[in-house]
Amino acid sequence: MKKILWLSRRDIKHPAAGGAEGYCNIVISGLAAKGYELTLFCASFPGASAEDTIDGYRVVRKGGAFSVFRHGNVYAREHRHEYDAIVDEINTIPFFTHKFKDTRRKTFVLIHQLAREIWFYQMPFPLSLAGYIAEPFLLRPYRKINAVVTVSDSTRASLRELGLKGDIFIVREPLILPLIPRKDTMEKYPALNLAYLGRIMPSKRVEEIVKTMAVLVKTEPSARLIVMGGGEKAYTARLKKLAVKLGVSGQIDFTGYITDYQKSTHLRLSHFLMMTSTREGWGMVVNEANARGTPAVVYDAPGLRDSVKDGVNGILCRTNTPEEAARRILEFYRDPKAYRALQDGSLADAATFSPRITVDEFEQVLISRLGW
Repeated sequence: MKKILWLSRRDIKHPAAGGAEGYCNIVISGLAAKGYELTLFCASFPGASAEDTIDGYRVVRKGGAFSVFRHGNVYAREHRHEYDAIVDEINTIPFFTHKFKDTRRKTFVLIHQLAREIWFYQMPFPLSLAGYIAEPFLLRPYRKINAVVTVSDSTRASLRELGLKGDIFIVREPLILPLIPRKDTMEKYPALNLAYLGRIMPSKRVEEIVKTMAVLVKTEPSARLIVMGGGEKAYTARLKKLAVKLGVSGQIDFTGYITDYQKSTHLRLSHFLMMTSTREGWGMVVNEANARGTPAVVYDAPGLRDSVKDGVNGILCRTNTPEEAARRILEFYRDPKAYRALQDGSLADAATFSPRITVDEFEQVLISRLGW
């Protein structure tokens, strides 16, 4: 039985767990189901036990949001010879496993996305500039690691730009939502409806969606926008203030955190999902909307340009402006045949993603590099 040590900042039970932790849980539990022995080292949180078992794999927790990287490095250094492979999952800060030269050959790096421009949206100056400058230096030592795994061509290209010259494998995001039958995609809200689903924070640029609504209501006065998800209160307040200023506050619903069933229902009944993030690793919510028969409208940004094939499962804006987004939305919304083709393309594209496919692809990376 092959043993794998996986280092990550959080596990799926962490209160702040998100898409990266979901990906991690699916791959680790999937590998465990195939007969591998997995240990996940991650940060602790209030009420959490020091050790746990989740979906067939062992969890070791120690440290907080920042000290977890030091504790994880120590754990890996002390136990590295007990494992056949080590996965260093990097979410901005690495576990610095590159320092262990004697186990470098069996060490893999997993990077969902880089921060890059996000620093300037999420951190005040000069911390934003410091983070932007530091990120390449944090990753540079990993140029000699056995292999890097990421989730999109955009992230692979960004890693190349930062000087990583080794093999970089793409293992696709897993889609958990089952596809709904084609006949069930016919039902939509009576008027044009856009949906946003995700954390509400500056780097997501939700204000661009609010501005798009202001353009749409000029010719579609009944159009509505549903903003699903929680996030930064100050930023949410700014969005609501902008909606009032643009005269569309009555057309926008901020739901806050809602149930998975409610999210799925809104995605199914909306005509388009809209995403305008400055950068994503992939944009899994695009696939989730596609599985509900709903195409996505996205800005041309890393990750989003990977998850949306223009004219197939959604709309990739040619210029990142509310005017361009509104124009393309109306182009398809007012042409039932073209819109139906987008829906069919969405379902077809979503069908190419699944947890099994993701686990199999990740396993093949391990096998190909280690000769298992």
